Amino acid sequence: MKVTKGGVFVGIGVLLLAGKWVRVPANPFPIALPVPVMPRPNGYDYFVRAGQAETGYKEVAQALGEQLPGLPRYNIAPSPIDATALLARNAQALRLAHEGLGYACLHPAERDPSSSHAQDETVPQRHVARLLVLEGAVKANHGDWFAAANSYLDAIQMGENEEHGGDLVICLAGIVYEDIGRESLWETFDHLDAAQARAVADRLQAIIDGDPDYSAAMTQQKWADLAGLRKASPPTEPLFVFVVFNNGVRERNYLAFMDQFAAQGKLPYAQRNQSPPLPHDLLNRKTLPIMVPVYQGAAYNFARRDCANALLLTAAALRAYKAEHQLYPPSLDQLIPAYLKSVPPDPFGTGPLKYRLSGGSYLLYSIGPDGLDDGGKPIENPAKSGHARYVVWKENKGDIVAGLNR
Repeated sequence: MKVTKGGVFVGIGVLLLAGKWVRVPANPFPIALPVPVMPRPNGYDYFVRAGQAETGYKEVAQALGEQLPGLPRYNIAPSPIDATALLARNAQALRLAHEGLGYACLHPAERDPSSSHAQDETVPQRHVARLLVLEGAVKANHGDWFAAANSYLDAIQMGENEEHGGDLVICLAGIVYEDIGRESLWETFDHLDAAQARAVADRLQAIIDGDPDYSAAMTQQKWADLAGLRKASPPTEPLFVFVVFNNGVRERNYLAFMDQFAAQGKLPYAQRNQSPPLPHDLLNRKTLPIMVPVYQGAAYNFARRDCANALLLTAAALRAYKAEHQLYPPSLDQLIPAYLKSVPPDPFGTGPLKYRLSGGSYLLYSIGPDGLDDGGKPIENPAKSGHARYVVWKENKGDIVAGLNR
């Protein structure tokens, strides 16, 4: 049969019209989203209720000398009278938080990133972490430093628990809760005897062992993002759009890309800043470059959390050793197995934390995010004062020194 030029144009026109007006399923073979089995009871539910019961968060921040938007900075110790009254007003929130710590915790799978309910819950729960720290401060003011240490550990554990099952937003919020508890825990070490320091180290080790890693958070982020992509896509689409963009191909390319990013969580920190190759489909190539810096920034925050915990754990073990032997060990290997199960690795390096004796004390440090050993020269910002002078950021040069850098 002879095909005329006019027939060709007619055929093309029919195809174009069909591509525009004929609708087909946007993703006829979708990948199933995993739904985790939630524990019953779930510690997460108790933390949410504690956040709902919490009251007077601005007063708590003032009592702790913290900076919140719209509040002045108070560099004072908490008032025992005011703090005790605040704790009494928040007895229910504290009770729920303590009870939640006794249960397995799993954050509900975030399958709708456009919803702010999960992110909204992190704010009041952060106030609960501050409440736990205020509880510890009152105990410290009464001279019960071991009880204070356990309240600070409660805040750290709450952060660790919150991270289970969470995407990046939830995990980063949990890391903030841990930060809140860690900063105060440092202040207790000089007041603990050997048995108490051992108990603190044991509990810290359990928290560290349970901390979800970057790979787990990226996996949850992957499924949350996939759910968001599906919500933003109509169930059917014009045939032309299906052929050109193909949601099924886009989803599979995205999942493969995120799996490669998650696998980086098992690599040394310096190798986590290398983005996997971008997929070939148009939409992923347009959107993923926007997200890559976010994922890389999250990788740093996980490494910073692990570094802070490793330094804190080692310092607690060193305190226990010093209390029993009246001096610090010549090397961290001397802490094994009585005080540590192993020398913690440096999350920013490829070996263990750095340690050496210095007079009657010691220098313990990580090589920091720049990956260079500066011999224990701390990261420092001379333009700042107080604790802010030694706050660590991803771009900083220098080492992270135990008890100094934050």
